[in-house]
Amino acid sequence: MSPQRIPAAQRKRLERNRQGRLAGAQWLATVTQPLSVLLVLLAPLVILLGPRLAAFSLRGFALVALLVLLLLLLPALWRARRYARAPLEFAELQRDSNPVAGLLFWRPLVMRAANGEEFRFQRRLTPIPRLRSGQTCLVYFLRDGEQRVLLSLVSADHPEARHYRPTDAFQRRAQQRT
Repeated sequence: MSPQRIPAAQRKRLERNRQGRLAGAQWLATVTQPLSVLLVLLAPLVILLGPRLAAFSLRGFALVALLVLLLLLLPALWRARRYARAPLEFAELQRDSNPVAGLLFWRPLVMRAANGEEFRFQRRLTPIPRLRSGQTCLVYFLRDGEQRVLLSLVSADHPEARHYRPTDAFQRRAQQRT
């Protein structure tokens, strides 16, 4: 982010992430992410079986509703428990030097650490500001299996950037959760 004003939502994410916590919207997006796939898969089943079970009785319909609710809640509860314990990570990364990356929004965001290590962010829980090639950013992320999920970022040369560096609470939480 250039020396522009940081949007309020981004500021809130940065404040929570610097303490080693997920913001409410980040946590909700992470927990409910697989529900859309389950809903798409369950919709044909409900359409096909719904009229047949409704013909039996109201109990059949209640059974299907309970089953669908259970199939939606179990993954959400499992992910909630998993991400409540996941440590957040912080790094100072530079924007990769791909000049057309902004046009190819579906591709992962690629950034590099000072030692040359490549960081690919397949999923992003924050809007990506316009970044120049080689621009250094303060980046908060977490790991989801082998993938990294981008939580928030701010340009390192932004006047308020020093306020968004990790706190002591961030370090303590990271040590407790690893």
